[in-house]
Amino acid sequence: MNRLLYVEDETDFTEYLENELRDHFDITTALDASEAIGLLTAKSFEYIILDISYDGIGSAKNILDFLEVIKSHNSSKIYLVSGDKFKATELISLYDFLNMEDFYLKPEGYFKLIEILKIKES
Repeated sequence: MNRLLYVEDETDFTEYLENELRDHFDITTALDASEAIGLLTAKSFEYIILDISYDGIGSAKNILDFLEVIKSHNSSKIYLVSGDKFKATELISLYDFLNMEDFYLKPEGYFKLIEILKIKES
């Protein structure tokens, strides 16, 4: 079963994703960038879903900076989810391993991404 890391500080979104995808993925969640980087240091994930902003320590940019450093050892498919398209576009422009096809606008795009991931793992 493929491993998926979901970094999100809103528990409603986290619980929904876990309920919808638990039969398809081995899911690990993190509340902020600090926790996510710790998890990425310890193990690899086939898929990573990042919310852009967190109440906790750091941001998606911190995680993406870390992933950029280890990208030769990391083949994770990365998706961004956010309610702020401007911030997402700005962030995507900073990293050559991301593009707008990897971004899903909350809330509608978030639900679409979950359905896409279900199909990929069926």
